[in-house]
Amino acid sequence: MPGTQKSKKSISSQFKSSLQRLMETLGSTTPHYVRCIKPNDSKLPFVWTYQEFFERYRALLSREELLGDDAKQSCSLALERLLQDPNMYRCGKSKVFFRAGQVAFLEELRCSRLRAACTLLQRHLRGWLARRRFGRIRAAALCLQRHMRGMLARRLTTELRRSRAAVVLQKNVRTALARRSYLRVRRAALTIQAFSRGMFARRLYQQMVQHQKAVVLQAAVRGWLVRQRYNRLRRAVLYLQCCYRRVRARRELQRLRAEARSVEHYKQLHKGMEIKVMQLQRRLDEQAQEKQRLAEQLSELNAAHAAEVQRLREEMRWLREDAAHDAQVRRLQERLAELERHSAESRLAQEVEELRQRLAEVEAVKLHLGEERDALIQRTLEQSQDLEEQHQRAARESRGLQQELEEERARYQSLVQEYARLEQGYENLRDEVAFHRQSTLRRSPSSESFLGSESSYVSSMSTAPSRDGSDLQAEGLEERWQPPPEVPQPPHPTGDPTPGSAVGQDPFEKAYLLLLGQLNAVTEELARTREELRRSKASAEHEERKPLDFLKRRNIAEMLGLGRSPEKAAGDDLKHAYDAVQVANNNEERGCHAGTGASSIPHGPIPIGATPGHADYRPQGSPGAMPDLPAYVLFLCIRHADHCHDEPRCHSLLDAAINAIKRVMKKHSDDFDMVALWLANACRLLNCLRQYGRDESCHQGNTEQQNEHRLQNLDLQGPCHSLGALAVQLYQQLVRTAEKRLKPMIGELGVGLDSP
Repeated sequence: MPGTQKSKKSISSQFKSSLQRLMETLGSTTPHYVRCIKPNDSKLPFVWTYQEFFERYRALLSREELLGDDAKQSCSLALERLLQDPNMYRCGKSKVFFRAGQVAFLEELRCSRLRAACTLLQRHLRGWLARRRFGRIRAAALCLQRHMRGMLARRLTTELRRSRAAVVLQKNVRTALARRSYLRVRRAALTIQAFSRGMFARRLYQQMVQHQKAVVLQAAVRGWLVRQRYNRLRRAVLYLQCCYRRVRARRELQRLRAEARSVEHYKQLHKGMEIKVMQLQRRLDEQAQEKQRLAEQLSELNAAHAAEVQRLREEMRWLREDAAHDAQVRRLQERLAELERHSAESRLAQEVEELRQRLAEVEAVKLHLGEERDALIQRTLEQSQDLEEQHQRAARESRGLQQELEEERARYQSLVQEYARLEQGYENLRDEVAFHRQSTLRRSPSSESFLGSESSYVSSMSTAPSRDGSDLQAEGLEERWQPPPEVPQPPHPTGDPTPGSAVGQDPFEKAYLLLLGQLNAVTEELARTREELRRSKASAEHEERKPLDFLKRRNIAEMLGLGRSPEKAAGDDLKHAYDAVQVANNNEERGCHAGTGASSIPHGPIPIGATPGHADYRPQGSPGAMPDLPAYVLFLCIRHADHCHDEPRCHSLLDAAINAIKRVMKKHSDDFDMVALWLANACRLLNCLRQYGRDESCHQGNTEQQNEHRLQNLDLQGPCHSLGALAVQLYQQLVRTAEKRLKPMIGELGVGLDSP
């Protein structure tokens, strides 16, 4: 009994122990978020869509699952591999359902996978940094050893020379002591000068070699990037044109097939059908006149043979449309024989013979038309086969272009990384050149004249010629890409070609006139279709040449930098900027600032909302303004700050402009025109800062007048790096926006191709 009382627990102790076990369980795990003990209020499993699951846990998917076309199948395979218990999840049509705790388990797997990837990256990076540091230390140690050994060798040589001189001095007479001492000092001075001049020449040569290598690398990389961008845009345009032409070809094939199945198509393809129908019509008119004359002469037989003649006319009309006309011809011949037997007049027999001859001619014409119809059918089948082969070839070319586009995109990403690495290496080389240049300045006074002459010679040799595109006018850059002219519509058909005189004719002649009208209408429709095809082809060629010419002019303008002469750069561009900000410069201020290119700008902080970097600025609102007008206005303000020795104001203006562009891009991230506008302005401002900045490597293509307008007091190396990074972000955003616009268009083309 005492043991039973001790083992019995109260309700509060049971609740306390249960709560303690729950807290221990929560403490031993790492929950991402705890709201309550139960999973949720609705007591439903966690729900994920396949796209969300694929984007969230793509780090846990294998290569085959990532390359799969079906996201649902890839997610199902990944869940079977990650979650061993199939009762902990269910796959629906569009979503995945998880039980409590499975999302935390997947998050833990994802964190472990990402942590392992970070560890691998850190390992490689630290190894590379250690190897790089070891290489530098080793190079420095070798350099120190080389210089120390040289110094010891020279010291030993000097000691040997001195000892030998002492022996010579002891052997020779004291009269030669002064002369030999003078000669020894003279030789030492010449040796020092030779070594000094050789060292300075070698340093100067190394500087020239490094500068030339940097110029060659920049030219090669920039040219390659421009060619890659041009080829990528050209392939994209050709791909869109191929898709559009494939749709047009399929529609034309369907139209040709429909026309090939119709009798009117066979008639319209026959060139001389109209002439033959007119001849038959003329013969029918003569036959009607002869029949009327026979009716007048044989009035006594009209009552008996009226019904028979009407049946003959009906059978003759059906004879032109029926392929098996031999039986009808025989029946007509039998009935004509009966008419001959019942006719008592010789003239009636002669007329019947003439009718028989005309029927033979009609039969021959029908045979000829049947042969031509078979030839046209064969030709139409051959054309349909050719069109089918062209369609298949265009489909193969489109798939090849799609693969090339994907490969080009991957190569571009690798080239962007390579370009960043080359730019970092170039910065390191420039720092080393600056270090060597500073060490060169610390030279002895005895070699001042020699180094001055050498530096003047090198500066004269390193002066690069002016840009090849200095004659390019600014008006060419302002050209807009106008849409191609619309293709004029073909004229409407004139109407029914049936003449009004056919009202009073018999049904046989009306049938021929109706057939003639249909033939004329089909012939006109064929002519209109051919004219539309010819004009569509001309318009397509014009549309193909127009974007290529525009891109070529745009690429040339970007490769040439500002692309204008010094007079244009100092006058026209700044004049547009002055007109945009509406600054009134008097004659005295223009005379004072003519040498520096600065304008009259009021002192004090410039609000960024007053600059052209405002979010509502669009070049379409001002047709006379250039697209890169905001860049010129900002550069004008920077020139004024440089003239006023106000570096903090310049840095604050550039930072405010960069932040404003980032805000605009965040607000209008899906606007293709806005992103392209500010990408052009960022590149233009970066080119202006580099061309007129303090970096000597960017002044090789400047003229003397452009060098006079360089910035004298500001160092904008940091803002240039920030502006370059912003330009790269804008370019990536532009590519993503273009992909979003092109994907629906490509999808519509695919749907149009798949439709019958």
